Amino acid sequence: MELDGCKCRIKSLLEENKALKEVSVQIHAKAEQEEEFISNTLFKKIKALKKEKETLALNYEQEEECLTNDLSRKLSQLRQEKAELAANLQQEQESLVAKLMRRLKKLEAETVAKQQHLDQLRREK
Repeated sequence: MELDGCKCRIKSLLEENKALKEVSVQIHAKAEQEEEFISNTLFKKIKALKKEKETLALNYEQEEECLTNDLSRKLSQLRQEKAELAANLQQEQESLVAKLMRRLKKLEAETVAKQQHLDQLRREK
């Protein structure tokens, strides 16, 4: 009778052990699935972030190129305007010098004429 009880207890413990092993295998399999799911999810996020980084870098590069082109165009325009202003200034200065020279010659001529007239008046006295 005691032997039958032990056998029954051994059988029960073996079945419980088998059930626990099955549960352990299921838990292990589920843990592996969850790990793989998490790993795949993280990989997808990393891939998306890399793509976003590349897109941002490309957009930055394009924006930088646009700004560089715009600044180069503005610099070229400013240089052209500077050259035009310098030419206009040179022309105005030359015109003003010529005008002042004409006035100076006219004043010199008037001064000479008045001096001659004064000399003539002195001689007539």
